[in-house]
Amino acid sequence: EPSKISVFVNSPPEISLIEPKSRTLKLNGLVNFEWSAHDINDDPLAHQIELSGDGGQTWKILAHDLKEPHFVWDSTVVPDSSAYLARITASDGWLSTSILSNRITIANDIPVIILEESGEFFTSEKSRVFSGVVRSKDDLLVKLELSLDDGKTWKAVLSQDGAWDSAFEKFELVFSNLKTGIQKITLKGTSQQNKVVINAQGLKVIFDNKPPSLVVNSLPPRILTKRFLTLNGLALDDFSGIKAVEYKIDDSEWFVAMLQGQIGMRKIIFRINHKEALGDGKHNVDVRAVDRAKNLSKTISEEFTIDATPPRIGSFILETGDKILFPDKDGVFRVMPSATSTLRLSIAGDPKTVNLKANKETLSLKHNRQSKLWESSFVFPAEVGSAPGGEKESMINLLISAEDAVGNKMERTLAEISVMISRPQSPAPAEK
Repeated sequence: EPSKISVFVNSPPEISLIEPKSRTLKLNGLVNFEWSAHDINDDPLAHQIELSGDGGQTWKILAHDLKEPHFVWDSTVVPDSSAYLARITASDGWLSTSILSNRITIANDIPVIILEESGEFFTSEKSRVFSGVVRSKDDLLVKLELSLDDGKTWKAVLSQDGAWDSAFEKFELVFSNLKTGIQKITLKGTSQQNKVVINAQGLKVIFDNKPPSLVVNSLPPRILTKRFLTLNGLALDDFSGIKAVEYKIDDSEWFVAMLQGQIGMRKIIFRINHKEALGDGKHNVDVRAVDRAKNLSKTISEEFTIDATPPRIGSFILETGDKILFPDKDGVFRVMPSATSTLRLSIAGDPKTVNLKANKETLSLKHNRQSKLWESSFVFPAEVGSAPGGEKESMINLLISAEDAVGNKMERTLAEISVMISRPQSPAPAEK
């Protein structure tokens, strides 16, 4: 018959730089790097950003193992120069792709405009105030302007004390009626020497007050026979994208589920693999989704029962006639052939089926409702051994198995029995 072979093809991630992206980059203060990365196989990506101060001959890692595609760099820790390059790498663990920025000029001798937030700022609050500071050296800032339309129009921003006349100034940006969508913030400053500086943090205020939704694909069955909860589902969000799926069991804290994809995707599969063993009994699991604006989905709750304890095989009594048998020092019960032996056994845990075997032969076993014990009577027939003369043992292993209604099963060797089989001794030779 023809063989079927499955071939897995892995493709490298795709990556593109969002900002800073101008052909000539003159930056200072806090610099926001933002990029877009996608893996066609939906593998989770890790990101790394490196800086070169010599045009790409050598590189220094600024950050690695980033889970989200953005990074804020403090350019004041490096000397002013026009030979800087940034390299961003996305990796799925097997394959990686890198992208280079345009050449960057760092000029920290001019005023630095610093906001409290950088990059994409998601919020579900209609009103928001952002604080900022301006640090100057010898060339003081004399004017600060705000644009909300990519530099087409500008509005003056006042310092906290009303005048731009010192090396350290505070200011605030007030947004009182945010609407659903993205509001890009551009700040431009002018110094005493008429030098222009643009804030490089790339702040975008993203307002979203619509909660995400949640679909749980595989709620647990009513009775679980494993102590570790596993649950799958799908989280959906129309705008901000999913940040996390959280769950809690009974009155526990909220745990974070695994996402099969990047944070910010509008449709993402999640998986719950709870690592802590749950006890037998009734439990409740709550699941909710959180988007990047911190909106919460409606919580889905489900009750389930854990029954992972198999029937417990307890003590037993083995009798022959009215005599209770006890094991010898080796733990072996010794019985005579053709004698009726009776076994009385306790089993807890409400077993549905119980099987008793002597080696491979199934023995009859019944439940005595009055004594609540399981009972069996059996006879081991006399079998003449093959060895001439003397006594011979026939070893019997009593094996017990018990299974409850949901499939929990316990098996063990109950007892080792030696059936004493004898045959007449050959007469001793007569004396001469």
